[in-house]
Amino acid sequence: MATKQNSPELSIVIITKNEEHYLPRLLGSIRTQEYKDYEIIVADNNSSDKTREIARDAGCIVVDGGLPAEGRNAGARVARGRYLLFLDADVVLPQGFLPRVLEEFKQRELGIAEFYARPIDCRALDKIGVWLWNLAITPLSKFRPLGYGHCVLVKAEIHKKLGGFDTSLTHAEDIDYFRRAIQITKFAIIKSKRVFVSMRRFYTQGYLQTMLKLAYATIQCFIHKRPKVKVNYPLDIEHKPVEGLKDEKQEK
Repeated sequence: MATKQNSPELSIVIITKNEEHYLPRLLGSIRTQEYKDYEIIVADNNSSDKTREIARDAGCIVVDGGLPAEGRNAGARVARGRYLLFLDADVVLPQGFLPRVLEEFKQRELGIAEFYARPIDCRALDKIGVWLWNLAITPLSKFRPLGYGHCVLVKAEIHKKLGGFDTSLTHAEDIDYFRRAIQITKFAIIKSKRVFVSMRRFYTQGYLQTMLKLAYATIQCFIHKRPKVKVNYPLDIEHKPVEGLKDEKQEK
C-alpha cells in the first residue's frame, strides 16, 4: 500500500454501511494482489456495527459517506491517485485483478471501464442471472453502457470533469455516470478479469422485484429521464459470504 508521503497511482473507494461481514473479505482480496501502489478509502454511511473499526485497523482512510453517489464522491474528494476504482463492499477481486486491468486500461487508452461479473455463490439462478447481465451489457456498450457501480475504473481527471456522480438520483446513478462519461472519454468493458459479486439484493428484495427496478431505471436512462425508483441502500442483511473463492479462467 502506498505511504502517506507518496501519492499512489490508484485510489480504491469503497462505499459501506454496516458491512462488518463483507468488508474484511474485500480488503483481504485487495491485500493479496501483487500490485501495491494504491490507497484504500472507505466512505461510510454512518454504520452502527464495526465497519469503521475494521477499515481503520486495516489502514484505510475513513470518510463520511451517504447514499452510493454521495459516498463515491466523498471518497474521490480525498483521493490522491491518478485512477479511481469504485467498489461496493460486497464484491471480491480475483487474484491478479489490479495489475491486469490497470495494464489493459492504459494500453487501450481508456478513460472509464466496467467489468463482467461472476456470482460469489454457486446457485444456478445466480449464474443464469449474471450470465444474462453480462450478455446484455456487451452489445449495449457500443452506444449506451449500462454501467453497474459494483466496480468502476475511471481516470480521476474524468471523474472531476463529470462533477462526480449525480447525488440527486436515488437509483441508477451509475448508469447516468457512464452515460455522461462516454461523451468525453473512451469506454470499454474489460473482460480479462471478472469481479465476484454478491447477489444479496436479489435475495432480500426478490429476483422479480429487483429486475423490474433495474429495467425501469435503465429504460428511463435510455429516454433521458431521471430514474425515480426508490431503493433501500445499503441493505443490512445476514446473508453469509461463501468462503474459498477460486479465480476464474481467463477470458480472451
